[in-house]
Amino acid sequence: HACSIPNLKYPTMRKLFFLLQVNPIYWRQMYISHPQFVKDSIYLSFTTFNQKMGNREKIYFTRQICEFLQYSLNKCHTINKFLATSGEFWDFLLKCFFEKECSASYILFIPVLEYISNTTISFESDPSIIYQNIYGQPPSGNVVPIEDFRVKETFIVNLRNLWHGIEIFTRKYQSIPMELKYVCTKMFGWAADHNSNEIDSLRCVSKILIGTFVDLYLSKSEIFGFEKYQDTIVRDKIEVLISSLSTLFGFVSFEGYFEPLNQYSNEIMPHLKDILYSLMIGPEYEQDGDKMIYYDMSSETPKLEILSQKAKDIFKMFKDNLYQYPQEDVIHELLSNSKEDLTISNEGRLFLELNPSVYCFLVSDDKMRKLYDQTKRSLVYMTPITLALGKVIE
Repeated sequence: HACSIPNLKYPTMRKLFFLLQVNPIYWRQMYISHPQFVKDSIYLSFTTFNQKMGNREKIYFTRQICEFLQYSLNKCHTINKFLATSGEFWDFLLKCFFEKECSASYILFIPVLEYISNTTISFESDPSIIYQNIYGQPPSGNVVPIEDFRVKETFIVNLRNLWHGIEIFTRKYQSIPMELKYVCTKMFGWAADHNSNEIDSLRCVSKILIGTFVDLYLSKSEIFGFEKYQDTIVRDKIEVLISSLSTLFGFVSFEGYFEPLNQYSNEIMPHLKDILYSLMIGPEYEQDGDKMIYYDMSSETPKLEILSQKAKDIFKMFKDNLYQYPQEDVIHELLSNSKEDLTISNEGRLFLELNPSVYCFLVSDDKMRKLYDQTKRSLVYMTPITLALGKVIE
């Protein structure tokens, strides 16, 4: 039972996991040399009860995602190279986060999925296939399918169907998670630093919005308990819709049979820009995150629940790879001579009260010191008020 385990045991573990949560550099640097280990371990260093994150952990983990996102962008050197990448670690982490912590966001996609799953709705744009579907046989050599009246009429209807599916999505974007808005805001700023072209910066935002967020909820609906959207025909329509959204929000022209859609996309380009700009948030969210570390120091101690074996593995990995971090980094002093992992059983779970005292202020970091003092004063001020209110209520 968790209550029977002394929370203040394992002082080095308590400090190490606090560092790993609040400073994203540690995991990012480890990823360079041990990517699979980081992929298997990083999420577990942020979760609490039932492998779920509290609001505090969500804030820190989102910052960790941003660290990998910025690393990926810098590694690419140009915006076009970044836009062409796939399977990046930041994308994996963001999808993992949405799947585990934001499953309720799936409700945003139910209207468009219900529309797509309607058997009377088709997105087929190939006139030859439309011809075969209508007449039950492929067109003969002397037949031009698109010149057939019924084929042309169905082709137009199908393109309208696809466009309506796009419109359904664009009506629901307001309710996306704050964590996604934060990541998109950081992405836009970094992209603008690399390239002053507005459209390129917006394309980077749409890579996250469509390529990560929308792709997960539409193409992986079974992980959210909606298996009914997984038959082959519906999956094919989902692929067409995601591809079309990527084209549209990527500000590139439709090609091939979808080319007629360009007249619509050009008309709504200002609206698309408005949608992407609406994802940008002000500095308040980041400022609240900056204060979080000082709340850790001044209020209730943060906690971590983790498998004992996993905690030992993480401890050993960072100890064995201290050379990756500057000699003056506090992690050297913390781990270099510690054998605490040897005292922990391989079985069961650890319930750790993390120790913020390991966090070091930089001498030059006057801004952060003032922020800490301000936060501490506000907590001291609020405590007697909260107690007084409690007495009044009683």
